[in-house]
Amino acid sequence: MKKKSKTLVLGAACLAILSCAYLLLRAYNKKAQEAELTQTSQEEILTADEASLASLSFEIDGSEVTFLQEDGAWSLEGDLDFPVDSTYLMTTLSYLKPLEAVRTLENITDASEYGMEDPQNTLTLTDTDGVPTVLAIGSTNTGTGDDYLMLNGDSSTIYTISSNLRSSLHEALYDYAESEELPYILTSQITGISLDRTDGGYELFLENAAWMVQEGETSVSAQQDTVNSALSSISGVSYEGYLEYNCKAPENYGLENPSAVLTIFYEEESEEESEAGTEAETVTQTRQLTFLIGDTDENGDYYVQQEGSAEVHTISYDALSPLLEKTARDFEEEPETSSDVQ
Repeated sequence: MKKKSKTLVLGAACLAILSCAYLLLRAYNKKAQEAELTQTSQEEILTADEASLASLSFEIDGSEVTFLQEDGAWSLEGDLDFPVDSTYLMTTLSYLKPLEAVRTLENITDASEYGMEDPQNTLTLTDTDGVPTVLAIGSTNTGTGDDYLMLNGDSSTIYTISSNLRSSLHEALYDYAESEELPYILTSQITGISLDRTDGGYELFLENAAWMVQEGETSVSAQQDTVNSALSSISGVSYEGYLEYNCKAPENYGLENPSAVLTIFYEEESEEESEAGTEAETVTQTRQLTFLIGDTDENGDYYVQQEGSAEVHTISYDALSPLLEKTARDFEEEPETSSDVQ
């Protein structure tokens, strides 16, 4: 009997604890629901006037960055020579013309419940009169995917907005930099490769529509499939990352004394006016693209510079390694053996 009574007491205690927890949770949910019930839909929060905008600030990689605007031209505060590509800034501003609330939550007593103690990002728009508009983007509603937003520090009103505004903000400063042009080269356009390095440089070139490989003064037939496979890796090559627009210390990337110099020779068609000036003619020109190859980063990608450029980028390991990790012998056509001769 004593054992049974003890079990009943424990059961009653557990039930009481669960009931208490349920009531507390219900009260919390009710409080949140009451706040959310005092809401309106599709309220216009603000409209950004680009013409009267002097600056736009937000966080990039944990630090506040400010872009300045004057007469439609954008620059980076603290580095006016930085080659700002305004494309992404215009995308962000497009979500502010106007910025509408999906819901407006009023009479909020604790803005921290919406992530305002540690916002995901904070945007400050300052007009030409020096008046700031501050947008704090709090947490994301896991049910709807919308973000919570606080305007100008008013913690009594919280808005939910589309996540598009937050998603338009990039994580790296150089995402906002205009890069030098990198031509898109197809395998069919490539007519030659030159790899200059102290240990085992080589050249690939076409002769009578067949690939040849040369090391020093000696050239021999190359394995066509091996060459085409290597060339396909470099076809359509693009930059993986953008690190500096005006590098003053190339030794930081192994570019002061590059481990290799890779030159791609290719043909490019362009339209030119005929001498008579009547019809445009298609002209094929031979061009070359030369990369200085430095060290690799933590991902194994190569630091590179175009010859004559001060910009530093990375190109993926997969794109360059099929050329950099080969020697002339790897491309040479295997000689016929006596068993091959019939």
